Amino acid sequence: MEVAKKNKQKILIVDDDSDLLEMLADILTNAGFKIVTASDGVDGSFKYANENFDLVLTDIKMPKKDGIKLVQYIHTSDAQKMMKPGSAFKPTPIILISASMEEYRMEIDILENIDTLSKPFSPKEVVEKVNNLLDKKVTPNSSAGSVIGVKAGEYVIKEGETGTDIYFVKEGKMS
Repeated sequence: MEVAKKNKQKILIVDDDSDLLEMLADILTNAGFKIVTASDGVDGSFKYANENFDLVLTDIKMPKKDGIKLVQYIHTSDAQKMMKPGSAFKPTPIILISASMEEYRMEIDILENIDTLSKPFSPKEVVEKVNNLLDKKVTPNSSAGSVIGVKAGEYVIKEGETGTDIYFVKEGKMS
């Protein structure tokens, strides 16, 4: 597994399944990340409000506050941070995890700055998805008109995947 950069990036993992929470924490700690855990969306909201995170990984189905509501809270919090004068703050990438992703498809599709991970998943999938999102951490105003950098050989979208975004090549070439 690929090890994170020298300055340990901090990830908040939120899940009510203590076994899965521990497994994800172990996987990402072994990959070189600093991990903070929360057992539900309320605890996750509190920790997010009081610490800075490079990425959030959250389950969808949880008691007290589900993952969708947590994402909405994070987006509101991030928007407030970005509005401060002189702020260079960038929205926090979020990965939603669930065994029943299609059940939440409509809610997920309207959220910005998120990715998904369907259960079951391999440790390698988790680390690759986290590294990919942290490598291209989104720019402010991640909706229309944002600019992302793509390294040679990196995929923006793969053949057969469905997407909701439009991409324009500003420099270089695509094949």
